[in-house]
Amino acid sequence: MRREKPPISELEALKLGHAPKKLRWIDRTFPHRQILIRGAERTHAIHFGQRLQIGVVSVVIISVLASAAMTVDAAWSRYQAAQMASEMDELRSTAKLEADRAAQDHALLNRLSSELSDRIAERDKIANDPARNGQNLAERQAEIDRLMAARESAIQHALDERARVAAERDSAIVERDAALAANRDLLARLDDQASKTIAEIQKIIASTGLDINRLAPVKPPAKEDRNAPRGGPFIPWFGGHSANEPKSSPTNDEMAPKVTNIVAGIDRLGQLRQLLAHLPLSTPVGQVEVSSRFGYRVDPFNGQMSLHEGVDLRGAQGTPIYATAEGVVTVAERKPDYGTMVEIDHGYGLVTRYGHLYRIIVKPGDHVALHQQIGTMGATGRATGVHLHYETRVNGRARDPINFIKADHYVLEKHPQTDSRDNPKQNGG
Repeated sequence: MRREKPPISELEALKLGHAPKKLRWIDRTFPHRQILIRGAERTHAIHFGQRLQIGVVSVVIISVLASAAMTVDAAWSRYQAAQMASEMDELRSTAKLEADRAAQDHALLNRLSSELSDRIAERDKIANDPARNGQNLAERQAEIDRLMAARESAIQHALDERARVAAERDSAIVERDAALAANRDLLARLDDQASKTIAEIQKIIASTGLDINRLAPVKPPAKEDRNAPRGGPFIPWFGGHSANEPKSSPTNDEMAPKVTNIVAGIDRLGQLRQLLAHLPLSTPVGQVEVSSRFGYRVDPFNGQMSLHEGVDLRGAQGTPIYATAEGVVTVAERKPDYGTMVEIDHGYGLVTRYGHLYRIIVKPGDHVALHQQIGTMGATGRATGVHLHYETRVNGRARDPINFIKADHYVLEKHPQTDSRDNPKQNGG
């Protein structure tokens, strides 16, 4: 990885003869940072350059936008599905209206034909009756002509109405097909976005060394309960079409698996997000400076080999200490080895401990949020100087907190910053 060169301070610039210049906003927002890690033989410096910080913030912003886009797309899909169902109901109503009008036209034609037959029969009867005069025959002929004209007009009107209904039906089918195609594309995008987001969250959790399948096992799909109360009319199904639908209507059979996958993905995403909210991925102090790492070490009091089940973070007296994830305070009292200590239960078998505190501002039973202050740094208990002894435990077993702190840049909420002060070196239990 390419390292960025630390920027020259204004004092060094003046010594070199350079004229001071105003820092850009990006340099003020993302200054060069470094973390000093003291080892057994030498002190290591980890640099966090401007590009790395900008990359981390970009990943966080993209994740937020992807989550928001997925939520909006899901709402839009539900809206489109409801609109498509409404259009299908309207199409069925239009088809029924067309059938009713055709029946009415058929009845009208039958009635007009019957009347016309009666008039023709009466006309023939009058024509054969020499007692009737010519004026009466003319009136009868005019009435017959009027009835024939009315019948032709009714037939033409029925044909025009049928053509209009057929055109509306064809237009509705075209619009429905376009909506189905758009929904298929939308479902494909949603499925891809959900899969990518789930993979990213699983990568974050896996980076801590936790077994994600144990903490958040994948739920099997729910099986249909055939003994549950059910009912309704029987409508035969033929090749993806019901008996009341036109045979040319496209089906949603190919969309059903995608919808099922998306629903399962959203459920899995919610499950992982809930787990992620309870993982102690943040840092308990504003600036992390490790004075003693997790694992085996020489005890600072008796010089014997011992197991250090946490990390010691150097700081000044009174430095604010923050909760690294939301949870419930289970212990807030003084212990012989830990001194003034706070223990927080985050659920899922995850517990964090904060030892050697100078002051506690929470009590057992309190529900704390991420980055909520729980006390201040001190040197109480078995400690050689002012520092924080921080532990992370999973099902009672101590885990290296550094693995969780390394994942801090994935967390959306940024930690509150404290005043930067020169902290004396100290060590402890």
